[in-house]
Amino acid sequence: MAERKLARIQEKGQVTLPAEGRRRRGIKKGDLVEITETDEGWVIAPRKVVAARPQEATVPADASLPSRKLTDEEVQRGLAALERARRSTQEQLARRGGVPYSSSVELIKETRQEMTDRL
Repeated sequence: MAERKLARIQEKGQVTLPAEGRRRRGIKKGDLVEITETDEGWVIAPRKVVAARPQEATVPADASLPSRKLTDEEVQRGLAALERARRSTQEQLARRGGVPYSSSVELIKETRQEMTDRL
């Protein structure tokens, strides 16, 4: 069952998450959380972000490694890897005549149909 706690809205809309819940979820000062509004209320979930923009790229913090700015060389290597991945995807699509791979749901349906046809 979900544990319910009350929290007071502070100036500028700030809310303090209960300490026990932060400990259970491993949320520490400076961590990012995703906030999703639903019909029933708000959902807050911990999230890790590696880089929003290359010029602000950081290494995700963990217990043994503090965050640091990436060097220009590391940013360039990352961007080059992303570009290689993009080109590879385009090449694969071109080999398939522009048709993307089937979704996993479609593949499962096809496999089930093949197995049924064999019976």
